[in-house]
Amino acid sequence: MTIYREMIDLTQSLKGWEMSPPHGLSEIDEQQRVTCCVSLRSRELQALFLHRIITDSDEKW
Repeated sequence: MTIYREMIDLTQSLKGWEMSPPHGLSEIDEQQRVTCCVSLRSRELQALFLHRIITDSDEKW
C-alpha cells in the first residue's frame, strides 16, 4: 500500500509538467518521419528474410 501512495503523490507532484507534441508537423519533420519508417520497415523485412534462411537450413537428416 505504501508504494501505491508514493505513486499517487508522485503523479500529483508532476501535474503541470506534461508536454504535448505539436499537432502539426513541418514539411521537414514529416519527410524525416517517412524516411525513418521506410528504413525501419526495410530492416524488418530483411531480418525476417534472413531469419527464414537460418531457421529453414537447420534440418536434421
